[in-house]
Amino acid sequence: MLSAGREKRLYAVPPYTDVYPLEFDDVFFEVEDQTGRVCKRSDQINKFMNEIPLEDGAAEFELSDTSFADKFVQQKEGEDVEIGYTYFDQNGNFYVDGYLKVNSGQ
Repeated sequence: MLSAGREKRLYAVPPYTDVYPLEFDDVFFEVEDQTGRVCKRSDQINKFMNEIPLEDGAAEFELSDTSFADKFVQQKEGEDVEIGYTYFDQNGNFYVDGYLKVNSGQ
């Protein structure tokens, strides 16, 4: 039996490795829209988040990188923590040029 679905996460990539998205002829790679999502732990917005379904049908969001979220929580608590860069800017835009094709609707 074959498994179904296309996994959206990378589990291990060596540092400084250029990573290109897996694309199919019929399905172009698209970055998920993260606009307006707020992390329930760190109050960060517009970063890549996991959706956590709730029993009432609603959803909460949490930064997908828990170590990254921990740093924001520590910073909120007044600790001096260095926070690195992410691929999403503060407006929710994916800002690494040169890696993504623009789907022109063809």
